[in-house]
Amino acid sequence: MKATVTATTKRRINAPSHHRQRKPHTVSLVAMPPPPPELSGAASREWVRIGSRAVALGVMPDLDLQVFSAYCVAVGDLADVRAGWVLEGRPATVMRPSGQREHPTIQTLRTIGLDVLRYASALGLTPRSRKSLAVEIGAVETPPAAGKPRRPDPADKYFLDD
Repeated sequence: MKATVTATTKRRINAPSHHRQRKPHTVSLVAMPPPPPELSGAASREWVRIGSRAVALGVMPDLDLQVFSAYCVAVGDLADVRAGWVLEGRPATVMRPSGQREHPTIQTLRTIGLDVLRYASALGLTPRSRKSLAVEIGAVETPPAAGKPRRPDPADKYFLDD
């Protein structure tokens, strides 16, 4: 069966990207599925820890599970590499024929850490990305200590809604 291309379809396809309307995917998970068996211990713990909170807030669409799985794998890798580095005695440098250089594990930790940050940002797990989602995870305002009035904070005018 051949698809028919009408004038309306051509206009929609050729329209600038800011004119194309995409319907947001709003199907949130009701319950977090168990972690996939291929996840390591640290990755599985992160799956349960963050996944349950995201589902409770209704910000974990079913389409985000692959990205969330990649995030958990990166967190597990970071924990594994860090544990190996600690077992080596946390070396900062390594001796090469050309002189001392930064230990390769430090660069690996830095790279995996950036990956974790990118995935977390994509999932709305960083403060900046949550701001765009208008969701604050764990936002519980602590009451001031008994008998002590709260001092005014000059930054409140920028962050608090009146």
